[in-house]
Amino acid sequence: MPLVKSAGRLAISAARNPAAVGTLVPCMFRKAPWEAGEPWWNARAVRHLESRLARLKRAWEWGCGGSTIWLARHGIDVISAESDPQWAEKVRASCDADIRLYPGAGGGLLRSEPEVQDGGRHFFDGYVSAIDEFTDDFDLIVIDGVCREACARKARTKVRRGGIVVVDDTERPFAAHAADVLADWPCERVRGFKRGGFWPHPDVAETSFFTCP
Repeated sequence: MPLVKSAGRLAISAARNPAAVGTLVPCMFRKAPWEAGEPWWNARAVRHLESRLARLKRAWEWGCGGSTIWLARHGIDVISAESDPQWAEKVRASCDADIRLYPGAGGGLLRSEPEVQDGGRHFFDGYVSAIDEFTDDFDLIVIDGVCREACARKARTKVRRGGIVVVDDTERPFAAHAADVLADWPCERVRGFKRGGFWPHPDVAETSFFTCP
């Protein structure tokens, strides 16, 4: 029965998103993004950024992971802010990147969305504002962690002209709010299947690429 439900879900997603069908096979039969050292995005989104990497030298991420490893392997100077201590250690051991831990606090102004389960430590003011330490603008900013809307507001002032801000999962409300912050910038929205949180059920996800005018 679970297999039938999975097949039905895939069929519905494919019918609603025919342009994403070409990303289904890579999603199902390639290694998981973490194992492959790739961003946890759909395959079209990874290719989209890969074609632009040659002009990118310095990147900031809110939320480290496969994207951190992938960018570092392409020779990009990566600084990542991460909220999960165990995940930060795991990624730090896997690549040459500057990964900085900013765990949640019991109070503050910026409450996490999506919600995190961390003993009531749901506020991430320090995580969001960590980028303020740097005076030079970044070529690339990736928003793929908590408090994405607040991070997008920071990104507007910290990416160079012509630089790229990536917001993952913009098909979901909490990330769509972040995309709204950058709505006046040129944008390319790339949809495709990616592994979901309940593998083996891939989902159609959207990654949005904003260019600073």
